[in-house]
Amino acid sequence: MRDILLDIASHTAPVIGSAFLALLARSMREAMDADAVLITTGLGAPPTRARSLACWRQNDNLNPVEYDLAGTPCQLVYGGKTVVVARSLYERFPREAGFEGYVGVPMRDGSGKVTGHLALLSKTPLRDGEQAETIVRVFAMRCEAELQRIAHEAEREALIERLSTTNRRLTNRHLELRESNEAKNLLIGMIAHDLRNPLAVILN
Repeated sequence: MRDILLDIASHTAPVIGSAFLALLARSMREAMDADAVLITTGLGAPPTRARSLACWRQNDNLNPVEYDLAGTPCQLVYGGKTVVVARSLYERFPREAGFEGYVGVPMRDGSGKVTGHLALLSKTPLRDGEQAETIVRVFAMRCEAELQRIAHEAEREALIERLSTTNRRLTNRHLELRESNEAKNLLIGMIAHDLRNPLAVILN
């Protein structure tokens, strides 16, 4: 197991963001001899559908994929459970016809709410379900951290944009006020000039 963990970690270490998620799914599929690995986010509140953030099946990148959770083991995972089915997955979940093994681990946001999952599917029975669960758990936690980092980065960018917009508005308002004051001063000067001229005529 240690070799598998190190292999996956070494392949994914150099990248972040969506590139990390895609490479993780691919590396897990290859290192664990799985037929499919997918990383998803839930749609709806509570989630009734899932959309893939990364999905590798055999040698193909199938992302994005969107599907109903009803009747799938993923539905149980979105309910907060870790699901491990070592064999005969299709007997319990007919929608998963052709697959024997499954491991699914929920992913949570900073508040502990389930927002997605990491799942592995195999067309052959899992040789060691406990080991597969441990590996998927480890990288589900890594996915959680990366997705939270992405969310925080998006919040930071949004805040910067709001501050920039506010700053532009304040700058424009300042310029408008300055122009308005300059116009007022010019008008006052013109009025004062007009008032002085009649007085000069009278005094002369």
